[in-house]
Amino acid sequence: MPITKIIYRFRDASVPPQYHRSYRISVTTTQAKVVVDSYGKRLNESTAELTPSEFQAVLDVIEKSQISQETDTEASPPVIGGKIEYLQLFDHDMEILNGNTRSSGGQGPGRLCGDIKAVRQCLRNLFPNFKSLLK
Repeated sequence: MPITKIIYRFRDASVPPQYHRSYRISVTTTQAKVVVDSYGKRLNESTAELTPSEFQAVLDVIEKSQISQETDTEASPPVIGGKIEYLQLFDHDMEILNGNTRSSGGQGPGRLCGDIKAVRQCLRNLFPNFKSLLK
């Protein structure tokens, strides 16, 4: 199935609001958008137009990173706190993948496997001013 939309979310750990930075990056075949928040309060956002080759480059990174979802049916106890990354892939409105990974551990269904760091960096690189958006 072709991927036509990517949603990546980073939820920061429980830290004081002045340090908390969560964000969501949405990518379609023509556009990328990032929204940065602190506990739900929108702090910054940016949009970038994408060419077909730029979108394909993102898809290539996802493929090369061998992103998949853990299929183990036994989930470990929930982990409290820590940073969480979420990745959803869509073919138009049909969800192809929906997984997450926690910096503090966690196993079981829905857990992402593969090089999520490479995917995160690729998506962040779509915004030349990404680091300034986190301030």
